[in-house]
Amino acid sequence: MTLRFASVSDRDAIFRMLSSFHAVSPFTGRIDSDKVYAEIDAFIEGDNTERLLLLSVDGLDRPVGLIALAAVPFLFNHDKTVAELVFWVDPEARRGRRAVRLIEAAEYWSKKIGASRIVLSHLSGSESVGKMYTKLGYSQFETGYEKCLS
Repeated sequence: MTLRFASVSDRDAIFRMLSSFHAVSPFTGRIDSDKVYAEIDAFIEGDNTERLLLLSVDGLDRPVGLIALAAVPFLFNHDKTVAELVFWVDPEARRGRRAVRLIEAAEYWSKKIGASRIVLSHLSGSESVGKMYTKLGYSQFETGYEKCLS
């Protein structure tokens, strides 16, 4: 199992994984593919100092997992905080340590850019993901609620 930065040739595979995530999430509405591809391109073309899109690939170099991260200043003291934007591993690729390796790489990158904390989340109903986070040293600190306004 290999981790690598996303490239232009990965665009369709990334879109597929993001669509799979959207399908099992509580998010409603259609996916605006033009906007999603524009965001994918922004991650790929960026300099990886404030945003990162990292892929886990199979033995044939096909993307089967991803984590997208963004660094932002913490409101109370402006320490750099990294927030996970999306984290996905294809169901058939979830055996083994693929998810853990993506998180470890996210932590490494976060430290490298000077972040003092990283915040991961999971969809409600994904308690097994929360258990994995706890095993990796994360602690639950907040519960989120959503209300669609349109």
